[in-house]
Amino acid sequence: MQNNRRRRRHPRSVDWFVGKVATLLCAFLAFIFAISVISTQMLPGKLIAVIILALVLIVVLVGLLTWKSRYRGRYITGIVLSVLMCVVFGIGTSYVFRTVSTVKNITTVRTETAAVGIYVRADDANDFSSVAASYTYGILAEQDRENTDEAIAQINEEFGITLNTQTYDGLPQLMDGLFSSEVDAIIVNSAYIGLLQEMEGYEDAESRIREVQMTYVEREVEETVTPSEVPEDRLTGVTEETEGQQQDGMIFTVFISGIDTRGELTEKSRSDVNILASINTATKQVVLISTPRDYYVPLSISNGAKDKLTHAGIYGVNVCMDTLAMLYNVNVDYYFRVNFGGFVEIIDALGGVTVNSEVAFSTDNYTFAEGSNELDGKAALEFVRERYAFASGDRQRGRNQLALIRGVINKALSPQLLMNYTTVLSALEGSFETSVPYDTISTLVREQLDQGGEWNIV
Repeated sequence: MQNNRRRRRHPRSVDWFVGKVATLLCAFLAFIFAISVISTQMLPGKLIAVIILALVLIVVLVGLLTWKSRYRGRYITGIVLSVLMCVVFGIGTSYVFRTVSTVKNITTVRTETAAVGIYVRADDANDFSSVAASYTYGILAEQDRENTDEAIAQINEEFGITLNTQTYDGLPQLMDGLFSSEVDAIIVNSAYIGLLQEMEGYEDAESRIREVQMTYVEREVEETVTPSEVPEDRLTGVTEETEGQQQDGMIFTVFISGIDTRGELTEKSRSDVNILASINTATKQVVLISTPRDYYVPLSISNGAKDKLTHAGIYGVNVCMDTLAMLYNVNVDYYFRVNFGGFVEIIDALGGVTVNSEVAFSTDNYTFAEGSNELDGKAALEFVRERYAFASGDRQRGRNQLALIRGVINKALSPQLLMNYTTVLSALEGSFETSVPYDTISTLVREQLDQGGEWNIV
């Protein structure tokens, strides 16, 4: 009789144990989820309080449902709820950590890479490794000299030799030295090679040379100035609706760069997209201004001499920022940049974007209607790169770039983002970087969630 009673109680003892484990596991994962959410620093205090209260209620409910196993329906409901919430908490925690990791990754890149190549004449059939020590190398006397010298040092160490160099004052003279056989090879930043097609008499120069060695020189980007609190005289866009509101926040300007490369994001290259975004967090105003890539302006390093704005990117992102700061007489606090290959990935990860085109036009591969257009990554890239289809050229291209930014923002703020969330995060890493600090981004998100309201993008 006693043995029979023990056998009847045994299943209940197991159920009791399972119920307690389910409750404790649910509580543990809820705790981890709460800690992860708090650590993001992106949620306002009142929202965190609501989340914590909800988590406590869920854990208590699971405990009450599984407390006694003899009420089978209630007990099974509690176990099912526990399993379901454990899955939700686990997925939620992984999403939070993935988000924080991605944001920190794209906000902690502080380096730029100069790709310095060795080029010989196209008809030079020698094995470079066997003749490297005997060659004479032409280099630029002043331009990009720091990167050139570092590349030479790396090459000397790699081949165990000492390169014999001859200096030239400019890129045309350097190329002439190679073509006339004054030197056997040249050592130059690969970004300069792309400039040859813009020089009269050197349009075919790229077809007359051959790359035999590429060396990458990595350097840190200088720190930027942290924006200050909004001074009273810089508050803009105040309307009757906002006049009585508290005006505390920041104004900062971000340089948005689309770089002319499909390689490494940090590689120095021509900047084909040059947009300044001035952001006023107090009035929720964003003002975008696009400057055409081919405008002749004094570069910050040119001592007043004018050059195409796109060439500033060859010297680094700081030169782009400083040049635009000089042009518009503003402080440019941060940058973010994306390369063309990454641009396509981000748009596709969003599931495409809806862009409103001011005019109808066609490219080699696409036709865009006046008004709304649904674009995937490749179509969006052609939309923002085309300029020859317009009488106003670069000006219309700049307006198209701003239209695409609006489309991306609208898509990113829509519930559809959740459907492609992890894909978007993957696309951002390695394709997009910004010097806007994590703390500033988390503050903007937290204030938006706390205060709500729409942003006015001009």
